[in-house]
Amino acid sequence: MRRLDFNVFILGFFGCVLWSKLQAQSVTRGPYLQCPTPQSITLMWRTDVATDSKVWYGTDLNNLNQETLVPGSRTDHEVTLTGLQPGTTYYYVVGSSATPLTPIGGQYRFKTAPQPGSQLPLRIWAIGDFGKGNADQVNVKNAYMLYPGSASTDVWLWLGDNVYDDGKDQEYQDKVFGLEGFRDVFSWLPFWAVPGNHDYIEVWRASSLLGIPYTNIPYPNHQGPYYDIIHAPANGEAGGVPSGTEAFYSFDYGNVHFVMLNSEVFDFTLTYQNFDQMTQWLKQDLAQNQATFTVVVVHQAPYSKGSHDSDGPVELVMRAVRERILPVLEQYDVDLALFGHSHVYERSYLLHGHYGPSSTFNFSTMVKNPTNGRFSLGQPYKKDDRPETPDGTVYLVCGNSGSKTSEPELNYPAMVFSDGGPQGVGSVVIDVYRNRMDVKYLRASGLIWDDFTILKKNLRVPQNPRYLLLCEPGSVTLDASYTGGSDQVTVQWSHTPATGLQTQVAPTQNTLYTATLSDALTGQTLSVEFHVVFAGQWQPPIFLLQDTLWTLPGFSYQWLSDGQPIPGATQAWYLPNGQGNYSVQVSQNGCSAVSQPFQYNVSLKAESSPTLKIYPNPAKGQLQIQAPASWAGQSFRILNPQGKTLLNGKLQAPVTLVPLNELPNGVYVLQAATEKIRFQVHK
Repeated sequence: MRRLDFNVFILGFFGCVLWSKLQAQSVTRGPYLQCPTPQSITLMWRTDVATDSKVWYGTDLNNLNQETLVPGSRTDHEVTLTGLQPGTTYYYVVGSSATPLTPIGGQYRFKTAPQPGSQLPLRIWAIGDFGKGNADQVNVKNAYMLYPGSASTDVWLWLGDNVYDDGKDQEYQDKVFGLEGFRDVFSWLPFWAVPGNHDYIEVWRASSLLGIPYTNIPYPNHQGPYYDIIHAPANGEAGGVPSGTEAFYSFDYGNVHFVMLNSEVFDFTLTYQNFDQMTQWLKQDLAQNQATFTVVVVHQAPYSKGSHDSDGPVELVMRAVRERILPVLEQYDVDLALFGHSHVYERSYLLHGHYGPSSTFNFSTMVKNPTNGRFSLGQPYKKDDRPETPDGTVYLVCGNSGSKTSEPELNYPAMVFSDGGPQGVGSVVIDVYRNRMDVKYLRASGLIWDDFTILKKNLRVPQNPRYLLLCEPGSVTLDASYTGGSDQVTVQWSHTPATGLQTQVAPTQNTLYTATLSDALTGQTLSVEFHVVFAGQWQPPIFLLQDTLWTLPGFSYQWLSDGQPIPGATQAWYLPNGQGNYSVQVSQNGCSAVSQPFQYNVSLKAESSPTLKIYPNPAKGQLQIQAPASWAGQSFRILNPQGKTLLNGKLQAPVTLVPLNELPNGVYVLQAATEKIRFQVHK
């Protein structure tokens, strides 16, 4: 009997200890937010007692009516919420199935990303080399939080060296997640990170038996505290091409595409294996990108005269970034590249073609715009949205969000503005709306020390010219709807006083109407032609392209052979089976018109190109042209069925990538030298 009492006592004692631990359970890190997409987000936090992981959430602060539970026991918690609504604010509480651990409050919230391509205003905040755990780090953060619009920040970028000195877990805890005056933003502001060399010191120790920095360890084997604190979209779940790794990745947010590269996959054995694999993925990712703006983030800067001199003999990583990554960025006409590493602020001109040391910089050939880019002075940088016409990239170093250099040289010749020294600490604020990107350097004092603007001439109309068929008499609506541009686009019509995008006309004869669209922000002007024709007064034309007959787009079709309908021949094109007289009947708005017969002779059939190759066909998004190396630099053209040149450029070796996002579905001709190839666009 006494033995039973003793066992009951022992069980009761340990039960009380366990209950005390459950009662004492608390959050020791976070919660913080990772990888917001239009439909999902990941919440992470750490507790002092291992439990399962639970999140309560909802769009009403007073009614958190949804929940997600991850079973199992752990102290580092990671829960991904799915099935969310795009561009929506949610509130949340984290804890375990036994108890919630955070209070209900407005600071515990997150906002899902908008749908890709959204034209809504977007706020981005970038900080680099910040994790010192010092007053400068806190002052930089506080200055931004006092800056107008900070409460609606969408994207928070970490530019590397996110903690000092070695990238250890306790350093992240003491100098980042637990730092008083800095930690209060984590509950509502997601961050997207790249690693720096200081983040990677512990990564190399964890990834290598020898613990030697910069050895050739395959990047899939990189591990350590940096990788433990992030949840990156390795599988393309936030947009972009899947990288298959958290070492580098990309994501879309609104109308901006972000590429997060890892300069620390470089190795001093100079094999470049990891570096070049990352660069190959970078090419694939940028080739599919159709966002209005593209921002690339890398830690080690290609140009600097701050705490690191990019010309220095030991700065092999900075040199590799300049020589191996920058040509790819400029091939795809990236708009802005952000860097850290050097503990200063430096901002370049709009550059293209500078891949050597500073002594090789040529202002006259490498600067695309010699102004300071300031909108307030009437000097914004203006770019089109075609990679084949490179307009330059702005390279910006912000490695002073907690770090600083007492007496930096700051004399790099490609820089239009630089800041450093004892007071030179700050962060970068980026505002994007439609085709405008405003970039500001905000000092810890709260003053804007530098600013510039990039404008995109991306106003587009889907089809030009357009043919509209009428029965006599009749009326038709003309629609000049467009994509891109700013919110300052105006429309002026010919032959009608209308000023809106749509106007209804009732001509008495075949009439050509022209809508002129002007973007007051960029100065870009486009004209759209509308040929309004009557069925009894017009015959659609027929064109022969290689071995195929074509007519105008925008109608319903029926091809005829000797006046008789050809079964199934109802596209804008027809491939004849043999010689004969072919015509086409087009229909629109309840009216029909028939072309003159076209006499097709087998001898007119064109041979396919023996030299040029294209892929894919049909094409979607972009066309790849393969040509002999000797053809590099030669011109090519893309023509519509009417023979009008729509795109042109220069061939590159071995492959030329041509974006086709502005071309509607249809058949086109690629012409280079004396050779032609027909291809289709099908989106």
